[in-house]
Amino acid sequence: MGLNLEVFKYFFDKATIGIKIMEPNGTIVYVNNAETELIGFSEQELLGRHFSDFLPEADKAKKFFDAIKKFEALDEFRTKLIRADNSQIDISLDTSVNTRDGVVESVCCFTRDISTYKRNADLLHFLNLAGSELALTYDTESALEKVSQLVVPSFATWFCIDIVKGGKVEVLKIAHQNPEYLQWAYAFRRDNPVSLEDDYGIGKVLRTGKVSFTPVVDELILNNGFKHPMRDAILDKLNPQSVIIVPMHVKEELKGAISFVNTGKYYEISDLYFAQDFANRIALALENAKLYEEAKAEISRRIKAEQKKDEFISMASHELKTPLTSIKAYNQLLEKKMQEHPEAITFLRKASVHILQLERLISDLLDVSKINAGKLTYNIGRFNLGELLEESVESVQHLSCTHKITIEETVDTLLTGDRLRIEQVLTNMLTNAIKYSPNANRVIVKAREEQDHVVVSVQDFGIGIARQDLKKIFGRFYRIGSSSMKYSGLGLGLFIASEILKKHQGVFWIESEVDKGSTFYFKLPRNVVAEENVVT
Repeated sequence: MGLNLEVFKYFFDKATIGIKIMEPNGTIVYVNNAETELIGFSEQELLGRHFSDFLPEADKAKKFFDAIKKFEALDEFRTKLIRADNSQIDISLDTSVNTRDGVVESVCCFTRDISTYKRNADLLHFLNLAGSELALTYDTESALEKVSQLVVPSFATWFCIDIVKGGKVEVLKIAHQNPEYLQWAYAFRRDNPVSLEDDYGIGKVLRTGKVSFTPVVDELILNNGFKHPMRDAILDKLNPQSVIIVPMHVKEELKGAISFVNTGKYYEISDLYFAQDFANRIALALENAKLYEEAKAEISRRIKAEQKKDEFISMASHELKTPLTSIKAYNQLLEKKMQEHPEAITFLRKASVHILQLERLISDLLDVSKINAGKLTYNIGRFNLGELLEESVESVQHLSCTHKITIEETVDTLLTGDRLRIEQVLTNMLTNAIKYSPNANRVIVKAREEQDHVVVSVQDFGIGIARQDLKKIFGRFYRIGSSSMKYSGLGLGLFIASEILKKHQGVFWIESEVDKGSTFYFKLPRNVVAEENVVT
């Protein structure tokens, strides 16, 4: 061993990586200068010691010496090393096992300090984890709570987030690894207020947008930055030893500052880079939470406005329906009493048409209110679709003297559904066909069977619908811009019809060309799976 050490000692002492040579049992017989600097002991203190004395992880130490016994060389074997000051560092070991005649003669061990590398890797992993966790928060309180869990104690003993509001610095959140110390942290901030005019600390960061890094907080800094009658008691609790204060930016806009304070260990430059990135992710999470809350508040406001509007529509509809019922009854009595006055009868019948239109408008308003409240009732039963078509056409034809409604194709099919609601859909389609074809004189109705479904269509030869309006036309209160002033109505009929068809597991579509007319289709299954007297 002596000869070998003498030959290589010069070269080993010049190396920048830690090198030691051990006997097969682990006793250290040589260390170079880099090894003594790394571990903090002198050469004399290390020689003759067993290497396992400096390996705090027993399982790792066993694996290390088991490999030597098996003549196995180790590459990048990662473990921890106890230094002279009792601190521990992460190291990577590479070994070369020297044998003679099948017996281990010595082991050469190369040691690299990977503390910084491992810390950077841990910080990157933590940053990715934090980003994923923060992305799942949707309100400010949850975001702040999540930040507290991520930061303390993994990266800081305690921290605080500050924002600027109304030209003044406001504490948004403080968290400490010991909840009992929070009162001291708040006392620290309350009695030592931050100003944007400060030439140090949080105030300067908020004013300039630049980081403040204090690796070691000394007495001079504390004397200049903190004066309070209970100064010693507060500082004894909080014990700030290393501080990083970084601005929080979102899209280059300064949103605030976050202060990371450590007790018992000191921040390094790699921690500063991490803190800057982490602070911006926190800022983004808080900004997203704020936007989410604003959007949620706006949605809530709109829902309340819709509810109030629906309540008003429902109330107004009921109020209108009562006098309308009386007017309709008196109108019918007048018709009976004036049979011998043809001219008067004509006027009364025209009045009846308008009363019927008003009655339908009120019914539509009531139906919309019920749909929005989930209270539109459906009475499910069996009915003949062909008979329903004839009755609906006859009913609408009675009200129109300008258009001839023709059933060109029909079916003799039994359907399961709400007969009155499907009639409501047909009536709406027929009256729309007449209303929006003022220069035409005919409407064509067709029905056909298609496997387990029936398809009904109503064709007019009127103004047609532009392509960009086709998808919007089923919306509540939607009126096509060019027609809203020319044709009466509230834009509710198609909305109600589409809702009724949805509840019958049906579909609704339109084929149309401007100035050439439209064909409205709906398709229903023969048997709707539904319960009677459904409220939906």
